[in-house]
Amino acid sequence: MSEPEHEMAVVVMAYMAPGSVISAVRSILRQVPQPEILVVNSGGGDVQRQLQDAGIKVKVAENSRRLMPGGARNLGIHSTSAPYVAFLAADCTAEPGWVAERLKAHHQGHAVVASALLCHQPKNPIALAAHLSLFFRRMPRVPADIALAYGNSYDRRLFERHGQFREDMRTGEDTEFHLRLSASEQPKWWPEVKTVHVGTTSLIGFVIDQFRRGRHSAQAWYAINQLNRNTFARGALKRIPWTVRMAMKVVEPSDRFIAMMAVPFIWVGGMAYVLGALRANGSGVVARCDD
Repeated sequence: MSEPEHEMAVVVMAYMAPGSVISAVRSILRQVPQPEILVVNSGGGDVQRQLQDAGIKVKVAENSRRLMPGGARNLGIHSTSAPYVAFLAADCTAEPGWVAERLKAHHQGHAVVASALLCHQPKNPIALAAHLSLFFRRMPRVPADIALAYGNSYDRRLFERHGQFREDMRTGEDTEFHLRLSASEQPKWWPEVKTVHVGTTSLIGFVIDQFRRGRHSAQAWYAINQLNRNTFARGALKRIPWTVRMAMKVVEPSDRFIAMMAVPFIWVGGMAYVLGALRANGSGVVARCDD
């Protein structure tokens, strides 16, 4: 059997061909070493033409119906061949070293390698509040013992042993997959791999996004662990003051004043998240949401 041309495949996951997919793909094209690249787009839009108009030539897999994240991941797995597979959402970009650091960790024997997540506008208090509210446990300066190991790349052999991602979940499909892994296969926190998340800079957009995320996350956890929405919401409420306390520790020292300005927005967004969780479908069926 011939050796694969690339050690890593990167699957860029898009919905309805958003304009941000151009920046996401370009950030992968700048990586050294160059990975195998596939854009998975679902729900409509002509991402192939969009990329071509931007002078980008990469493989594309289209599906006219909307795919949940697990479905997009699985299509990417089926459509690539490199030994390691990483995923990048179309609203994110990869920092330099994103591929090289992942491969470094995989070569050290880690089957799953997690990444840190950066705010795209850390000098904007609303953007920083939105980022801290969702991702402070994924920022590079967070202590390793409380870091959340997401944004992963995977040894392809894991999917042969444990199956692939659930395709009926709006969120949490990677958490559910990790529950099937052995202790030695659990994700390795590797903050040298840095992804930039492009979030909202609008207060209204932040509140709406938090409400939706709270609802979707509560539904996902109910499906995985049978947590009811009230239990989930209580946990989310308790996390708000913890997020505020940790904000000063996880942001860069130069951003601490902005983090102080972000605190009221963290509380507002946190309460919207809790209300969203309380509005979750508690039937155990993960809703397929198109909003």
